[in-house]
This record gives sequence, C-alpha cells and structure tokens, in this order.
Amino acid sequence: MASSTLAQEAIKCEICGMPSQQFCNNCQIILCINCIKSHVDSFPSLSHDIVAFKNRKIRLAFLECEFHPGQYCETKCETCHTAICTICILSSVHQGHTKLELVKIVEAKKLDIKKEIEEYECKIIPKYQTSNADIENQISKVSTECAETEYERERLRSIWHQEVDTIFNKIGSFTQFIKDYKLAALTTHQTRIRNLIQETNQKVNINKRFLSSTNPYEVANFVSTMKELGDISNNYDVQLPCLKSNIIEGSELSIQYGEIQATLTESSQCSLSTGMTFLSTREISNKASVILTIPTRCKPLYRVVCVGKDEALITVMVAIHAPISKKISKHCCDNFIVICSLANKQWDVVG
Repeated sequence: MASSTLAQEAIKCEICGMPSQQFCNNCQIILCINCIKSHVDSFPSLSHDIVAFKNRKIRLAFLECEFHPGQYCETKCETCHTAICTICILSSVHQGHTKLELVKIVEAKKLDIKKEIEEYECKIIPKYQTSNADIENQISKVSTECAETEYERERLRSIWHQEVDTIFNKIGSFTQFIKDYKLAALTTHQTRIRNLIQETNQKVNINKRFLSSTNPYEVANFVSTMKELGDISNNYDVQLPCLKSNIIEGSELSIQYGEIQATLTESSQCSLSTGMTFLSTREISNKASVILTIPTRCKPLYRVVCVGKDEALITVMVAIHAPISKKISKHCCDNFIVICSLANKQWDVVG
C-alpha cells in the first residue's frame, strides 16, 4: 500500500503539477482530471487519446504543423533543417528538397547513442578507472619507498660522523623534493582522470536522456561529443632513486642516492675525512728547505709563519711577555727592535 502511494505521488501533471493518473497518447503528456479539458481545448485540431497512465503507449510525440492545423510534423526537410507535415511535403516550398522520416532518423540516432553509451560504459570509463587505480598504487609506492628511504637514511646517519650530517640533510631534501614532485605530478594527473570520469558520467547521463527522449527534434539534433575526449597515458610507473650504501669496517663508508654520492675513507685513528692527506713530522722535515735567514736580537723566536712567496710573519717574545708579530720581506735582512705600547696596544719595529 505504501509503495502504491509513493508511485502516485511520483506521477505529476505536466501542466499544473498535481498528482495524476491520466495520459494523452497522442501528445505524450501526463494530465490530471482537471487539465484534460484545457489540454484538448488548446489543440482542437488534433485528436487526443486520453487513457489511464498505466495503459499509456510510449511513442514519439510529433508537434502539430504551424501552417496546417491537424497535421503532425513527421518528416524532416534536410535542406531547410525543419520538421514538416504531409501537406508541407507536397507544397512548392519544399519541392526538390531532401526529406527523411523522423522515425527513421530517430531510430538511427538512438542506435548511435546506444553504441556510444556502450563505448563509455564498457571501454572508456573502465579505462579511466584502471588509470585511477594505477595512480593510487603509484602514490602508495612513492610514499612507501620514500618512507623506507627516510628510515634507511636515519639508520645510516648514526653510523657516520657528525661532520657528514650535511650529506644526509641533502639526501633528505632531495628525497622530499622527489616525493613532492612525483606526488604533485601523479595527483595532478589523478585529478584530471577523476574530472574525466565525472565528465564522462555526465555525458552518459545526457546520452541516456537522449536515448529515452520522445522529442524527435531534440534527438535528431543530437551531436556526439566523444571525439572531444583526449587520449590519456597509461604509463604511471614512477622510477625513484635507490639509496645505496657500502660499509667496509674500519676502512671506508660510502653512500649514494641519485646524483648525490659521498665516500669517507678512514686515514687515521682520530678522524674520518674526505680528500685529506696526513704526513708525519719526518716526512714534513724531508720536504722542508731553507729560503731565508733573518737575524734578530730577540731570542727565542715565538713563531714564524710564511704568508706569501716573499714574506714571513715573525713573532718574538719581549720583556712584557706578550707575543708581537711583524710581517717582513725577505729583502729586509737588518736587525730590528720591537717597541710595544701597553696603553694602545700599538707597536713599531725599528730597523
């Protein structure tokens, strides 16, 4: 009983909107009892087959010819792109024009629409859905692999010395960049796919409305929009750099991630360094050579540092027990005396 009541509420008069159980087979319109007379009076030249809604017959609803009352426009003049009746066909206005029956046009169009719906539902939409699923998998892959890379990066960080933290920070930044870049590209493409799915579903709904339409003119003017859909790429395989490492106990540490590569070689017991050479005192003395002798009255010398090809920085200890420095040239070989002022910490050298 409840379902019957709901069915009655769903059927509305197309003129006044009140609940209705009547139907005009000729005009293909739902009518209530009160609107039947006004409907018939509105089209006095046409015949009206009023039946109960459950006994209705669905067929094409042809319009009355505006030039010949009582005649239905069941033919389309292809030359004039207009619907015409039987009398119009015989008139001189459409003489020599190409004419087709609207029934055949609608049948052909609906067949095309049906094929297009099948194409959407059986091929295009599943293809988009597969692409969307592939993107979801790739997003999961990117997130998982980047998470694993982050874990491995932190594990290796504890092995390396603090001096190489900057290397891992670079790897972390590069990983985040790859993640953001790949996810942004995949998400953008996924959004496009989802929009295409939504647009395609809308096209299917529109096509279904055309397929069930009883308006021959609307169906006859149907134009397919399938060609507007662009093809999409199904290659969503994301290639990510692999975090590689090699540990030779007590000898070498190496790591590589993409184009970032670093190797640490242990050259001494106190430090891990890259590209640094350690020489013993004996080796240094063997490489040394005397280039200049500078006589002074101050003994002993505190420090001598070479600052250029022809210059040296001489530091001596004076009575105030403060180291005093002076940069001299190798051409200045005279003895000199250091004079220091404690007040302003200025000093001079008198040759």
